[in-house]
Amino acid sequence: MSQEKKIHRHYAENIVKIIDKNSILSVYIYMGKNGYDYLMSNKSCSCKSFLFNSVFKNKSYLCYHLKYLENAEEKDEIRTIYLNSNDFLLIIEEIFSTGKSLKLRKELLNGNS
Repeated sequence: MSQEKKIHRHYAENIVKIIDKNSILSVYIYMGKNGYDYLMSNKSCSCKSFLFNSVFKNKSYLCYHLKYLENAEEKDEIRTIYLNSNDFLLIIEEIFSTGKSLKLRKELLNGNS
């Protein structure tokens, strides 16, 4: 498999945008295969690499999660899920407290994307 196809498959499968349908809130989530999920905007990521380089070293830095997000946005291949406020907040809370969201995975399995 070519490198381009590997990159395409990787970001298409791993990035999800969740939107609170009761407000204007939205966030991207990189669902890592290592068991960790990362919250992202277009310019920031909650991974340690981004935080270390951007915040502590004060460098302009894009981690690979943000590079995948850029590629996914360019090709318009981001799965989007519209949630009520409680589910939206529950997913974010799970990521902060345990590192990944089981609720998000359940929503994807139920075909809500």
